[in-house]
Amino acid sequence: SEFNPAIESVKPSINEVIDPLIKEITIKYTIPVKLFTGNVSIFQLNDDKYKPGLLRQTFSGDSKLCTIGSDNHTVHIPIFESTFNQQNSTYYVLVENNFVISQERDEPLIGIRKNIWTLSTKPLKTAQHSDSVTGLLRLNEEGSSKFFQMNHSIFFKNMIQEFAKVIPVTEQRLSASGKWQYDPTSPKKVLLSFNIIEAKDHTIELNSQIIFDDISTLIKKKGFTALSFNEYTSLIDESAPFTMTRDYINEFYPLIIIFVVGLAVIIVLYVLARRKNPNARNSVIIETCFIMQDIAVDLAFILLKVKNTPHLFIPT
Repeated sequence: SEFNPAIESVKPSINEVIDPLIKEITIKYTIPVKLFTGNVSIFQLNDDKYKPGLLRQTFSGDSKLCTIGSDNHTVHIPIFESTFNQQNSTYYVLVENNFVISQERDEPLIGIRKNIWTLSTKPLKTAQHSDSVTGLLRLNEEGSSKFFQMNHSIFFKNMIQEFAKVIPVTEQRLSASGKWQYDPTSPKKVLLSFNIIEAKDHTIELNSQIIFDDISTLIKKKGFTALSFNEYTSLIDESAPFTMTRDYINEFYPLIIIFVVGLAVIIVLYVLARRKNPNARNSVIIETCFIMQDIAVDLAFILLKVKNTPHLFIPT
């Protein structure tokens, strides 16, 4: 190739517009090669040319993530799902000089400098709406110890700031209620809860489910992403998955309000009826409400959930 005589071709090609979901990239060398200690890294270009690019993934040739094809010339480099996650963005692949060595002489081959092998992502397809979601991550022992040594609010705030830069998303898409708990399977480690706020405009923003999946991938691959280079996100325990939890209070808040108001109305009606006629069977008011509630629950089940349990359709 023009930029490196040791390389025959790269795929995707330079300046190609790619699908963000590609699984791998490849480098074909002109001679047989072996993987070595140099890194191959992918960066997202910063809008400000004077600021460094955002690291998306990095690992060495001998990290067992890369493989060499049967021709001994082609190196296959896996791509994490979180790497090319921004629409209409430009990325570049940086290959260090000792990423591979020649099979014949064990000499390191020249790599690929920054801003040479650039790739661009396609515009984001309008994603389905996804409500706000809550995820639970685990800190390692060092992180759990630090969590108790400092102000919890500051810890959460710093973690959110670092997450927002690595994903990347605006800080407004992430929040924390301050909830934490000990991990029952590993008592010395702490579980932290984070909220991912739903997108306001799906044409330009990732939906909350995609962000959740990206965080999950980043944590799983922490040692090969920017998470491991930050003060707080480096304290995450990558051996524990980022799990989705349900915030029942926020999820069912409207129904809770309706229930409380309805219950108050029933109590008021019952008290008024009892005052007006103490000897009457006033409990029928409450009984009627319970019957109506039962009918409403059955109807909601038939309309919304019975497809998941067809054997209950006729009984219902």
